[in-house]
Amino acid sequence: MVKKHLLNQTLKLKDEKGFTLTELLAVLVILGVLAGLVSIAVSKIPQSSKNVRLSADKITISTAVDSFFNLSSPRRYPIIRLDATNSDLLPKTKNDTSKDFGVRLLNFDANLNKNSSQSFVPDFLKQIPPSSNSVSWRIDIQRGILFFASEGSPLIPPSNSRFNISILTTNKSEKISSYEFDLKTNQNEAALTEIKITIPKGYILDTKKIDTNTLIGKLDGIILENNPWKPGTSIQFTGELKTTSVENKWILKIDYPDLMNTKINENLFTQKDKIHNVVLIPPSDKSPGEIKLTLDRAGEQTNYNLSDEKWTLKIFGENDKINIIQNPKTPNLYRWVVKGKTTIDPEEIMNIIPGQQSIIIK
Repeated sequence: MVKKHLLNQTLKLKDEKGFTLTELLAVLVILGVLAGLVSIAVSKIPQSSKNVRLSADKITISTAVDSFFNLSSPRRYPIIRLDATNSDLLPKTKNDTSKDFGVRLLNFDANLNKNSSQSFVPDFLKQIPPSSNSVSWRIDIQRGILFFASEGSPLIPPSNSRFNISILTTNKSEKISSYEFDLKTNQNEAALTEIKITIPKGYILDTKKIDTNTLIGKLDGIILENNPWKPGTSIQFTGELKTTSVENKWILKIDYPDLMNTKINENLFTQKDKIHNVVLIPPSDKSPGEIKLTLDRAGEQTNYNLSDEKWTLKIFGENDKINIIQNPKTPNLYRWVVKGKTTIDPEEIMNIIPGQQSIIIK
């Protein structure tokens, strides 16, 4: 009886199949892919956590700044005096080495007055937040705006640029459209160095089949009256967006008037023609794309804008050989997110430029 039972168990084991080598390798490949995805997600956690911490710190410090200002008599902000600031932080021009924009570093050791032991940092914030180690906390005392910037960057106000995106096709149900990108920058604010435009998924934007040096967009710009070249008179300029020999890499060439390229006297800044680099990551039905514009700042004498300036860049919807911008097949609300990096931004920290960034296509 025992022998018969053991024989039956042996026969059952022979009928059961194990993993083949192919199946085992397939499982290992799947595990490797999953591990790679997890490692990518985990690698982004430190930067994401840093941004969250900075945002939380900004609220906490703003509350303390407001409290100090309201309790002080006469009212003042807890700041470090300009004459006690490192001169390397002051904006520099050829004729002015100490231009004051009203930006100051926060003084975490400031006291309300000589007779008070209450300091700028209240009980709930006795120590500077760890996130402040890599950034410089500042305040625009003219507007009362608290912001942070890269450690050691000039004491200039943050950028308050506006970037609007609009569709030019009158019939929004059409498959092909041209798009207009409007940018406005302000005088005496941190200059933009990079602009990233996220293209919603579902669009088709491609120039791979277009020949090199083909015109795919035009720019019209205006420098307003508060400029150093011809004060009291606005200056118009143009630009062309063209393809290059590299796939999905374009150049935006800005052509400034001759009066800006000729040095008339010592007080007049020159503005040479610029060539900005544009890189496209095409969107798809499943993932968004990106237009990255890296601004040419070679030869610039300041880290801030010399005047108010407006750009209107039109990217053509179609070409003789290809439809450059094809709208999504499904009518919906599509959000174009714009981020701008400036001369004072902390590394890898981007501030969203406010403005109309949604387009409804029906």
